[in-house]
Amino acid sequence: DPRSHSILKVSLEDLPHELKNCFLHCAIFPEDYKLGRRRLIRYWITSGFIKEKKNKTLEQVAEGYLNDLVNRSLLQVVMKNEFGRLRCCRMHDIIRHFALDKAAKECFCTAYEGHGTFSVHETRRLSINSTNIVPLNQSGVMQLRAIYVFTSSVDIDLLRPILASSTLLSTLDLQGTKIKMLPNEVFSLFNLRFLGLPNTGIETLPETIGRLQNLEVL
Repeated sequence: DPRSHSILKVSLEDLPHELKNCFLHCAIFPEDYKLGRRRLIRYWITSGFIKEKKNKTLEQVAEGYLNDLVNRSLLQVVMKNEFGRLRCCRMHDIIRHFALDKAAKECFCTAYEGHGTFSVHETRRLSINSTNIVPLNQSGVMQLRAIYVFTSSVDIDLLRPILASSTLLSTLDLQGTKIKMLPNEVFSLFNLRFLGLPNTGIETLPETIGRLQNLEVL
């Protein structure tokens, strides 16, 4: 619907810069995905979107942005906790498509959903929502800052070439994937700050993890 698109365009142009980053970032999640407050906030902080404001922690500033996006109807509340605090939300499909379009134009992020040749195109963030990542086109991979994998049965070997060339990578989130071990390429990612491994098949980490001196979240 072109009309709702033009309304969205106006409301997006009205967003302060840091809020716009947080909004576009929500498009990395697959369609209808439930976005948990804590996970979102951790992503935003690691990505450097949240700046300190006086008398507030980074978490409080980020939570303020999250509530702001809900108040602007850019995110929908799915669940609150017993104190009325937002626990998880989701992004409406139409809004997500709009955000992905905008994010692709600005090289902010790309979500790969399993069709067409998979090209990174100088994007800074890559979201993998499909197991079929075989036709890998690596041009522009040097700009990549973050990789998020939302499919449980990812073939981690297919990511090796990307990991080998993504020297600026600061976020690698593999939580919920069925991988058993990390590829060696990960231990050379010296800028890595966030490595998400909950609910994976990884039981032990090699000592080489100590080479990742900037790691903040594991």
